[in-house]
Amino acid sequence: MNFVHSPSYQARFDVNRLVANCNTTIDLPVVVRNTGNDWFSSTFPDHPVCASYRWTTPGGEIVERDGIRSFFREPLGPGDETVVQLVVAVPAAPGEYVLEFALVQESFAWFDDLRPDLTLR
Repeated sequence: MNFVHSPSYQARFDVNRLVANCNTTIDLPVVVRNTGNDWFSSTFPDHPVCASYRWTTPGGEIVERDGIRSFFREPLGPGDETVVQLVVAVPAAPGEYVLEFALVQESFAWFDDLRPDLTLR
């Protein structure tokens, strides 16, 4: 099994603010650098590592807990960097929201649950 128990990465959006229509999807490039010793692969059998997100209100209330999964084109090795095209479903109701990005290993863990400092807002 290829479980990532000690994830470590840096991620960044190349935008500070989004304005989008409700009930649409957008593609948002996210730069991800693997700063740990584990590989991140969306081709791991049964437990792929994917990029995802949560939507919260500015006060921290969760609006969407489990966003669409976006995949690494190639496995990301230690020290490597790539751009993940994050597919994001915009909330149905108009308003101000905070997008929280994190990597997730399916059927195992959201990496920011293991290390809260990994959440990118």
